[in-house]
Amino acid sequence: MKSKIACEALPFFDGFNVHDQWLAFYASSKGRIAYVALPLVRYRIHKGNQIGANIFDGITSKKDYIKNRLAKEVQKCDGLLINYHFTKAQIATIKDYQFQIVNRMNFMNKRSLKGGINMIEIIKEDPELIIFEFLIGIAPNKINEMIFKKLHHRRIGKK
Repeated sequence: MKSKIACEALPFFDGFNVHDQWLAFYASSKGRIAYVALPLVRYRIHKGNQIGANIFDGITSKKDYIKNRLAKEVQKCDGLLINYHFTKAQIATIKDYQFQIVNRMNFMNKRSLKGGINMIEIIKEDPELIIFEFLIGIAPNKINEMIFKKLHHRRIGKK
């Protein structure tokens, strides 16, 4: 990351506990970020990690997922727009991303054909995530609870 972008991202937004994630989120709102398939640092997942090991902490249902993941993403976008300066094009990109999150939340709260089509239209943005959310959105609550329980067990190495 260019140091200029990192400095612009300071101070860290209060709604973010994971500072690396905040820097990446901010940088992506200012331009483009790219995935590098090479290991650039050693990363070890352990029980106390902020991310990785704890990705579904506090999430045991679709309702929890919407509240603890998607609604927080909307708040992060609000934090960007309120606390930092962007060009009109950058603001439009952030608002478009926020709109997509709200559409995903709406689909999960109330399934509809239009909502399903919206999910399919944005699948190219993050195929694994959108497929996961689509399945969570259409599955009955009991099935979702079983899925999240299984994800929690896999996270800490239980069978």
